[in-house]
Amino acid sequence: MLAEVGRVQIGANEAAILSLVRRYGGHKWDPDQDLKSSPPQHCVDPWGCEHDRRMLSDYTYSLEIQTWWYPTWVTWDPAWTGPNGRRVAPWERALRNALNAIPARVRPLLGMRDWNVAADIRIRSGRVFGVNAGALLEGRPGWHLHEWVRATEMPEENLQSRSFAVLGGSLTGPPCCGGVVEVYLTPKASPEEVRAAHALNTACLTSLRGCDGSCEASPLTLQYLTKHPDPHFNAPKCP
Repeated sequence: MLAEVGRVQIGANEAAILSLVRRYGGHKWDPDQDLKSSPPQHCVDPWGCEHDRRMLSDYTYSLEIQTWWYPTWVTWDPAWTGPNGRRVAPWERALRNALNAIPARVRPLLGMRDWNVAADIRIRSGRVFGVNAGALLEGRPGWHLHEWVRATEMPEENLQSRSFAVLGGSLTGPPCCGGVVEVYLTPKASPEEVRAAHALNTACLTSLRGCDGSCEASPLTLQYLTKHPDPHFNAPKCP
């Protein structure tokens, strides 16, 4: 799914991506609805508010693949539904509760590592306006988020001259704790930059050993920065 979403180009016709959406059980919704109906009255960052307005889409197709139906940290609300709004069956909820009772360090030995992979394809005026995808991975020391975002412009004013940027950070809320690698691209990004953005060590999802953090989960992305150190901000430094 990540590979296929990675090939979706800004400006592509909406009809060209519908088979991809259907193949992975995607659903259509409008994440910008609240911003459209109640725009902010007072902007602390005028550029940021104008950027948000420029980036509004008509609607979004969201695709998601989860293990064990939920992330570990979901509150057990009986009204909670799974992907695509489907009500979760009692046996699925029981399975998830059983998983939560197993210590994280033991789960991989049972083939039960937790992870979540998701993607959004944003549409405006019948064409792809933005694409983002990422994976949230459970590792030995905690969690790791690898995400890339392709849009017509960068998310911050001081990045507008760039076509590629890597931002690092930390997961401070649930799930806690771990590293974040976010990669932002515009259509002007080079093929090498696109490969670096999309690179994810999938062994972190499937191997018994798992990964020890950002340097193992996003190796090609962070290796790219050793050759091109300029386009990054707070990205992890790897040996």
